[in-house]
Amino acid sequence: ELALYFPVVRTALERAAQALHGRLPRPLGSYLFPPPAFTEEERRDHKAALTDTRIAQPALGAADLAALALLRSLGVDAELLAGHSYGEYVALGAAGVFSESGLLAVSAERGRLLAEPPDGVASAMAAIGAPAAAVAELLAELKGVTLANHNSPEQCVISGSSEAIDAAVASLSARQLVVKKIAVSAAFHSPLMAYAQEPLTQAVHAAGVAAPQRPVFSNLDAAPYPPQAAGI
Repeated sequence: ELALYFPVVRTALERAAQALHGRLPRPLGSYLFPPPAFTEEERRDHKAALTDTRIAQPALGAADLAALALLRSLGVDAELLAGHSYGEYVALGAAGVFSESGLLAVSAERGRLLAEPPDGVASAMAAIGAPAAAVAELLAELKGVTLANHNSPEQCVISGSSEAIDAAVASLSARQLVVKKIAVSAAFHSPLMAYAQEPLTQAVHAAGVAAPQRPVFSNLDAAPYPPQAAGI
């Protein structure tokens, strides 16, 4: 809706679509703005197409860049930056580490890599309304599940194979915990993603990085990224 009312948003999305041309199965706009759905099945199909990791990663990048463009056009900017999970890439882009086209290229490659595990095993994530320490104790009884995110003092996220996550959801729900599977198609922030590390590193090198123009705080250790491009 913002794209309809703010030309700066529309322009940012158009730039993103051009940068992603040839990297996605079809134009970005067809995922962000699909034709009207007249049946529940069509609505599900549209949602599934957009939340597919191959599309969701660059689509998130495009939407975040559009929001950033809108904020800056209104004179709003940040002195410090951070991003949650994939959003950390956008935070680096906002700090000048990645160009817009470089960020979107890395995003598309990241989505492709994470959606195509070499062993073909389906994986998943689930959010739990409980402290991470308590969940960690319960996970000791469950195989193949990783404590992936500490989102807040009262919420964390687990990752693992789809089979392991389904078993964990059933077990934790039986203990009266609030558990909900997340609409993603991979076990982010877990050892199951290790295969993507080297090719993703190559993609970052290919995109090129510059020294950050302002501090960016990392999800991993809550510390700022190093000021030198090589350290990133």
